[in-house]
Amino acid sequence: FRGQEQPLDNDFDRELTLYPNPARDQITLKSNSPLTSVQIIDPTGREIKAWTVEDTEVSLNIAALKPGTYWVRSQDVKGEPSVRTLIVE
Repeated sequence: FRGQEQPLDNDFDRELTLYPNPARDQITLKSNSPLTSVQIIDPTGREIKAWTVEDTEVSLNIAALKPGTYWVRSQDVKGEPSVRTLIVE
């Protein structure tokens, strides 16, 4: 193969912790880079909830979510996205 090597786009450099997981009423996202937005996505890909945030640690109320598996998509100040799986009890 010829050409330039391109790094894979990943979020390995950004530490992002989601807890507790599984959760019922509230989750906390903790990142080493300030977050700007967080979305909850259901299994069909539909956005269920969205927040605009400006911090490295964010607590979010998820009490209205039905039990199941969701994805938590976040974006940091550099525009870098991350996705974590969330289980709601």
